[in-house]
Amino acid sequence: MEDASRYYPSTGQIATVRVSLDELDEFLNEQNAAIEIDGGLYWNKEMSANGVLELLEYDPHNASAMSGATDT
Repeated sequence: MEDASRYYPSTGQIATVRVSLDELDEFLNEQNAAIEIDGGLYWNKEMSANGVLELLEYDPHNASAMSGATDT
């Protein structure tokens, strides 16, 4: 995510980006913005990488259990 210097809202489906928990925590703390996770809106400053995983009911031992993830 270090090569992306600007972020824009998307009006449609976007590609899946795979990052480490540390990279996700860093991204969530960069600026204040609303994020949508499985139909719910959250402020990124109130969210951690582990909080995202909990909302997605992600089981690291069963990666296919992550809801809403699609590779494009």
